[in-house]
Amino acid sequence: MLRRLVVGGFFSVLALLVVECWPMAQQISVSPDSKWIALSVPPELAERSHLWLIERATWEFVTALRDGEAVSWPTWSPNGQELLYVASTGLQSVEGLNNLNNMIAQEWRLMLYSPETGESRQLFEDQESYPWGLSFSPDGQKIAYYRTSAGGKIEIVLFDRRKNQQQVIQVVQAGEQLRYLPYGPSLVWLAGTNDRSPRLVLVRVEEILSSLEQASTVRVVRGRIVRAQLDCYCEEEIAHGYYPLLPTSLFIVASPDGRRLYLNGYPRSFALAPEEPIYLYEIDIEERQALALYEGNGIALAPALSPNGSQLLFTVIENQKSDLYLRSFQALSPAAKITDDGRTGFGFWLTDEEIGFLRSAPGDRPAREIWRKNLITGEEEALTPILARQRRTAQLSVQLAVAQQETQQYKEELSQTQEMLRELQRQIESLSQSLQQLSTGLQAQSQQTVEALSRQLIDPVQQINSLNRTVSDLKQQTEGLDAKLTELQKRPQFDIWLVVLIVAVGALFVVGILRRSFKTTVQQLAFPPQ
Repeated sequence: MLRRLVVGGFFSVLALLVVECWPMAQQISVSPDSKWIALSVPPELAERSHLWLIERATWEFVTALRDGEAVSWPTWSPNGQELLYVASTGLQSVEGLNNLNNMIAQEWRLMLYSPETGESRQLFEDQESYPWGLSFSPDGQKIAYYRTSAGGKIEIVLFDRRKNQQQVIQVVQAGEQLRYLPYGPSLVWLAGTNDRSPRLVLVRVEEILSSLEQASTVRVVRGRIVRAQLDCYCEEEIAHGYYPLLPTSLFIVASPDGRRLYLNGYPRSFALAPEEPIYLYEIDIEERQALALYEGNGIALAPALSPNGSQLLFTVIENQKSDLYLRSFQALSPAAKITDDGRTGFGFWLTDEEIGFLRSAPGDRPAREIWRKNLITGEEEALTPILARQRRTAQLSVQLAVAQQETQQYKEELSQTQEMLRELQRQIESLSQSLQQLSTGLQAQSQQTVEALSRQLIDPVQQINSLNRTVSDLKQQTEGLDAKLTELQKRPQFDIWLVVLIVAVGALFVVGILRRSFKTTVQQLAFPPQ
């Protein structure tokens, strides 16, 4: 725990010297052809989430990229035709800037912008980590970056654009145990030789000791620089000994031919103290020899090679003042100071004859300004006012970009709606055909059913017709009876006693006739004729 606290204290002091004075390296990137400058605009010019694309020849604002709440790590491809950057929900830190491992996980997307088409496309996205140190392989087909996860691991990840796959090639730090320490803002690539694939330069601090008597004393006992071969995942040592390359933005760069490394480091095991110098070294990778390019009393940092690799620009901080130094490899003379105001640092190359740098204005909290300098004429020019005048244009560009994004989203939603409508139309047409087939089937079935029922109903119909005729006859008879009854009803009514009398007389008459007829019959039976 003490070792972790001491190392964290060292990081904090170094952050005050570098990070608080100058922006991190992920804020400026110049295309290899020196045509474009990608600038993550500081807060005094625009919102932090803006990434400006500037034409170097005129320093005219071209466009502003804005995806998410924060845009960082602009990195140009080797051919200068693509700009890689990270769009995230914002860079947050749990314990401050004392360690890159403190960056917490957040949602982010890796984006690729084409200046030719003016369009951005997403390569992939993640929600369990935070990426930093983006860099292209020399052929532009692989992208290496550090990934800091919420679980406290720092990993080196390789993304293959051809296969659209990611894989972890190194675990830098795990838990409380300090194993690997990444160095510099980006991973350094070396061009492959003898038909070998590109290689990565990795820095490993093997042992850090802290003094129990002085908690502010930190000593690096051993350090190593290795190059990792991607096809075999094996490491080859380049240098070993007194190069304590700690995880801060002090930078390490490689020559264009991949034969030399330029980096800073302590000349021996060191005790953290204001008077402790940091030298600048050149390491021949094949010969494995180190040459000190700067051995002053100050802290040398931020080495930057010119596009043709013939000059080295770096910053020296001494007595809380910083200036730019230039070392030409074509001359045998030592590095020369090219600024003398004590407020200049973090130089970057625009062309082989022109550099850019950051300069702070006097004040309690100096504002950062972007300047450029012609190395031939010595002329300097402040670019911040030029950029400030374009702030309104940038804001309108961002608003236009947002409107275009919303329009694109509306178009996508409209396209989805149209596709849904087309699918619905296809379903309706299919349903109509199904209904038509069903109707045809129902008609045929109905025809057959009607014919069958018709055949079955012939006899009942005939019977009903016969019954109807019978009913008609009965009806006629009923009508005859009704007529008779009506006629009878029309006849005059007789007295009941008269009727009884008539009935009695008729009955006596009938009885008399019956007696006579019976008597005659009996006589005939008794006395048959002879």
